[in-house]
Amino acid sequence: MNFLKRTSNLNRKQTITQACEYFTISLLGTSINLMTFFLITEYLGIFYLISGFFSNILGASSNFVLDKTLVFKEKIYTKIGFKYIEFLTFGAISLSINLLLLWFLTSQMGFYYLFSQIIAIGVGGSFNFTMNKLYTFYHK
Repeated sequence: MNFLKRTSNLNRKQTITQACEYFTISLLGTSINLMTFFLITEYLGIFYLISGFFSNILGASSNFVLDKTLVFKEKIYTKIGFKYIEFLTFGAISLSINLLLLWFLTSQMGFYYLFSQIIAIGVGGSFNFTMNKLYTFYHK
């Protein structure tokens, strides 16, 4: 189904509510990511890039479960394997958008890196929410 047709079927109030819930859960996932990253690196002595990989997967997985059940009101086992892979794929694309925008705004435009990251998180996160709403968790 094409992108424009899916967007025309959206309930505006529901989408705004879901976006707020989605970004709140994203903060929780980020916290889980950072805590896990710190604990694995500091207390288990795992190299930070390896612990970063695993903590990122754990944070994304917690986001997936909470988004699926709380934001988009799906039963946890409904097409879980396919939807999990799709969710992680959109997350990887979102991360790429974030990093490219972070590089562009900081290195090419001269913005302060924290300001650039705030903008990049907003753009990447908005892309991620939109794709997951329209594809991963789409309901007619």
